[in-house]
Amino acid sequence: LAVALKAQSKKAQEAIQCLNKSMELGIPLQEVSTLIGDIAQDLLNDRDLARSSYLKVLDCSPDSTPAMVGLARLYWSNNHMDDAVALLRRILEMDANRPDIYQL
Repeated sequence: LAVALKAQSKKAQEAIQCLNKSMELGIPLQEVSTLIGDIAQDLLNDRDLARSSYLKVLDCSPDSTPAMVGLARLYWSNNHMDDAVALLRRILEMDANRPDIYQL
């Protein structure tokens, strides 16, 4: 439901509520918080929520590529280029066969 609501940008806040409910019901924090970060960044322009969501994932799963990509995009959009590049390089150190990361 949350992904369907995310597709309708006017329902982004409702999507976040569904994701929070799914976390209460046992969906892993890593999956839910990364999606919340993406919605907050892409649809709500809520940089604080996006950043805290990605960092929450990285606190419990430091090698989470989706969270690192999301945080790198957030840093990039806020002109924190050095931080963005550092995260992208870290991803490539873990897996150099990621053409999508080279394109960012």
